[in-house]
This record gives sequence, structure tokens and C-alpha cells, in this order.
Amino acid sequence: MRNFQYFLLLTLLTTFGCNSQSQKSTPQRTTYSNVPELYARVNDYADILSDDEEANLNQLLKSLEDSIGSQLVILSIVSLDERTIEEYSIDVADNWRIGRANYNDGIIITLAMKDRMIRIEVGYGLELIIRDEIAKKIIDSTMIPEFRTGNFNAGLTKASEKIINLIYSNPELVGKKWEPNNNGK
Repeated sequence: MRNFQYFLLLTLLTTFGCNSQSQKSTPQRTTYSNVPELYARVNDYADILSDDEEANLNQLLKSLEDSIGSQLVILSIVSLDERTIEEYSIDVADNWRIGRANYNDGIIITLAMKDRMIRIEVGYGLELIIRDEIAKKIIDSTMIPEFRTGNFNAGLTKASEKIINLIYSNPELVGKKWEPNNNGK
């Protein structure tokens, strides 16, 4: 019997480990190490813009930050490397920390050229102004028609202007988060 107890104890220690530290099982979000470096408001890693176009877009995006404080950043990449555009954009947003922390008022426009994907990732502090359906409409009606003709600068400029104008039109909503009403509707 003693040998059986010793065998059972040895089996349990081997199976569960012999560790004096507590082992907590905490869920962790997968992050990707190949998030590009943030170098400007326009980060053109896919090389779709000329230097002048990039400079003009940077100035447009800077005007929003200078006047309201919200930040809008553009990222073009070649490929998502088999990830979804949503996952990639959230990884970039988490890594770059666009927007003011106490307002959570950052927006990232991500273009993945090879995958032909576009996403407008909106911080919680701007969701009352730019809801998902508004972001989708900007992509569908403003960006895609210009991109189809190869005019990436026009598509990005027009989309940025629409986003900036929406924020300018609703400065009192910047930093306020959407909350479901209490009556269950």
C-alpha cells in the first residue's frame, strides 16, 4: 500500500508540476510582433502616396489634433499576413496608442493593399460621432470609388476630411462613450 501511495504522489507531482509559485490561468490576447513603427500621422508602408501627397495629408491630420486634440492616423501596408483586418488594426491601435488616453479619441485608417482590405478603427471616445455604420459608409462611398481608379490620395484625403468634419461638428461628444439606455431598448 505504501508503494502505491508513493507512486500516486509521484504521478501527481509529475502531472501537475512541482512548483512552489502559484499558477494562475489568465487569458491573454494574442499580439503580433510585426506591427510597424509609427513614424508620422501618415505611415505609408505600402508606398501608395507621393512625398507631396503624404506631406499634405500629414498637415490635414495635424490640423485636427491642433484644434480639437483628437488624433487621426493612416497606415498602409502590403499584406495582413493571413490575419483579419480587425485583428491587425486593433493590434496597431493598442501598440501605437493613438488618441488622448483620457478621451480615447483616436482613429486609425488601415489599408492592406495585397489583401484589398480597408478598416477605420475608431476609439471609444469617438463612437458617438463615428459609429460603425458611418465608418462603413465612408469606406464604401468615399474611399473605394477613388481607390478603384488608383487615386489613393483622393480617397484618403476625402475620407479624412469627412471624419474631421464630423468631429468638428460634434466637439461636445469627443471623449464621451456610447452607453446603452437603461430601459432595455
